[in-house]
Amino acid sequence: MMMWVRWSAHHFTNAGAALVWQNHTAKSFIGDPDPQVVEGTTNDFKRFATILDSTLADRDWLVGGKLTYADFCVASALPYAEQGLIPLDIFPHIRARHDRVNDIDAWREPFAGLA
Repeated sequence: MMMWVRWSAHHFTNAGAALVWQNHTAKSFIGDPDPQVVEGTTNDFKRFATILDSTLADRDWLVGGKLTYADFCVASALPYAEQGLIPLDIFPHIRARHDRVNDIDAWREPFAGLA
């Protein structure tokens, strides 16, 4: 499990967060991102997503056939995938796992009832 936690932190989540930063957060406050930075970051994301997508081709979850902390670590890159222009549609197994995680009410709405 820790292999996926560390891999996500250093590769997949890092690349996903950079896309969200460039295409959504920074754009809102600073202006349009540098196209070369976005292209490089997108290529990084695709490289790491290819590894994850092929791993998920024959399983629903990353470790032991059940939802684990590793799945949440990887999922942390994707709540703002649409706004960050993260190319999930070309990775069907990641998209399917993302949808399964989003079926969990507490993941989808972590602050429900706190207002």
